[in-house]
Amino acid sequence: MTQAETQVKATKKTSRKAAAPKTETVAPKVETVEATTKTEAKKDYIMDMNAFNMPEAFKNMFDANNETFKKTVENAKTVASEATDQAETTTTTLYKTTEDLSTKAFDMFKANTESVFSQTRKLMGATTPAEAFEMTTAYAREAVETGISQAKDFSEAVQSSSQAVFEPVKEGFDKAVAAAAAK
Repeated sequence: MTQAETQVKATKKTSRKAAAPKTETVAPKVETVEATTKTEAKKDYIMDMNAFNMPEAFKNMFDANNETFKKTVENAKTVASEATDQAETTTTTLYKTTEDLSTKAFDMFKANTESVFSQTRKLMGATTPAEAFEMTTAYAREAVETGISQAKDFSEAVQSSSQAVFEPVKEGFDKAVAAAAAK
């Protein structure tokens, strides 16, 4: 663009401005409140709400519900603590009884294995088939009696272990039912 063209444009712009009537834009006056003032205003509003005269029955109901809630939370804490202790006791007992049963089963297996090897050694020393048959029959009778005895002992051990594990659970349940019935 040439210098002359630039001057013509500038003249046109100024003439347009002069021709246009001047209108004044008035911005609405907005009062700005600082953040601290807003916070103070909220505090005052809350104070006014607290100062509001609430019916006495409503206040009593609120206080009673608040106390009931506090008692419920305390009861829940107590019950949770007792349940945790009971679970810990039960787990410890279960671990010990399982270990005892495993040891007992291993001991039975070991005794039976030793018995078989002992019988095999005896059979190797048999001189006649009749003697071998007699040894085998005696061993079979002894093995059946031993098996019955071991099964009975193991069954009693399992029963006592079960009682040891589940007795605390039963007592805890009975205690919880009694506490619930008392309320």
